[in-house]
Amino acid sequence: MEEMLVELNARRRIIHTVVFAAELHQKFVYIHPFADGNGRMARLLMNMVILQDGYPIVAIPPTCRSEYIFALEKGHKIPNVFMQFIMERVMEAQRNYIRYSSIHLTDRKIVS
Repeated sequence: MEEMLVELNARRRIIHTVVFAAELHQKFVYIHPFADGNGRMARLLMNMVILQDGYPIVAIPPTCRSEYIFALEKGHKIPNVFMQFIMERVMEAQRNYIRYSSIHLTDRKIVS
């Protein structure tokens, strides 16, 4: 864990937030430091990093669970697979944020 933190802290300054968050998530799950809850903790860490830089929270819905597990497993051999999966989830979160914001704005009545 200590090695991972040193390596990632150095990389955080030079790589994009989403790339960093995906790497942090993937490496944490790979190390698997706890008996239970490693995936949840990895997603929390990923979202903490993403939120710190102004991105909306990334959800991995149950409908994407098998794709998520596949990307995590494949990502150990082909790193861009998991990163691409996370980037798609970030873009989806941003689209949802914009869509929900637009709906909320159009629902307001202007009173004069």
